[in-house]
Amino acid sequence: IMDTSETIANEDESVLKQFLDSEKGSKLDQTVGEFVSRLKRREFVNSYELAAQTVKTLTYLVRFVAGRKDATSIVLIQCVRAVGRRLIRARPVEIVIGNAVRRVLYTIREEKRIIESADDSSSQRTEQSEPKLHIMLKGTIKGNGNTEEGDLNASLGEAITDGLQEIMGELDNYHEPIAKQALEHIHADDVLLVSGASKTIQMFLQEANKKRDFEVIVAEGAPECHGHNMAQKLCEIKISTTVITDSAIMAMMSRVNKVLISPKAILANGGLLAQAGTHMIALAAKHYRIPLVCVSGLHKLSPLYAHDIDAFADLKSPGRVFDYGEVPANVDVLSPHYDYIPPELVSLFITNSGGHLPSYVYRLLAEYYDQADNNIYI
Repeated sequence: IMDTSETIANEDESVLKQFLDSEKGSKLDQTVGEFVSRLKRREFVNSYELAAQTVKTLTYLVRFVAGRKDATSIVLIQCVRAVGRRLIRARPVEIVIGNAVRRVLYTIREEKRIIESADDSSSQRTEQSEPKLHIMLKGTIKGNGNTEEGDLNASLGEAITDGLQEIMGELDNYHEPIAKQALEHIHADDVLLVSGASKTIQMFLQEANKKRDFEVIVAEGAPECHGHNMAQKLCEIKISTTVITDSAIMAMMSRVNKVLISPKAILANGGLLAQAGTHMIALAAKHYRIPLVCVSGLHKLSPLYAHDIDAFADLKSPGRVFDYGEVPANVDVLSPHYDYIPPELVSLFITNSGGHLPSYVYRLLAEYYDQADNNIYI
């Protein structure tokens, strides 16, 4: 299987190289190279920024390839896969990059299927309505080279471009459909626990605050302590907010009605990748039987499984935890970026397509991605 994957990857890369080496391909190569460099420098930390920039880069690629006379849908898919692999290699831990690549590939395949099915149905209707002699003559003309293949490619390119614009529109506005569900899940006098900072949760609470009175407990999320910024923003929109240290989460959990978290990624089994410390919150919520609600856009949904947790491990500098002079010579200090939360600790997903149970994630994957694109890694 590995040999087959490497062969496909090499073929995709050779096809892409033909376009990059063309007369007008230098600008495309420069655009992709600049984005890869920015990814390696970790200039993008927000999942939305990563997904949006990936879609924009691939949209530029699609328009460039579709504008060539010798382009086909297969060649387009190969070029998108090749560029996608370059982006994923630049930041392997950022799963949302792979999600955006798969979403673009799904759009290409889906638009191709729609146009082909429409063309087949129109051909069948024409053949049924025309005399047999006229059909035979028409077939002879097509056999001599007068086909409509160019028109089909042009219409497919336009349909794919429109589909990619819809993806960008969905990314730009994914907060709104999530926030509209707030009144269904937040009730009067609820006490909610959140950890760290999240714009999605902030807008979710802001919408509920229009008609509900509730209290929010914000865990500071050490060592970055982004929870302080979150609490300040909630106070500015007149929401009763209390900041606690991470060590006080277990003691405060008995007062809480719901726990809201915004993960880094949603995995295929319904598990989550979230900021370090979230697993402790999930275990405390399970102990007191408090529902843990995941509030997230579907651009974070991934077809990957957590069969190897170390594959998602991303360590950051331990300088915020220990000063380098305080660490003994025989001690290693690990400061992970993310925790893995198994699906049995998650009660509900609130996404821009509605509320779903963890067991429904497999259905969302089937609607959002093509199974052929699940493994685009080398």
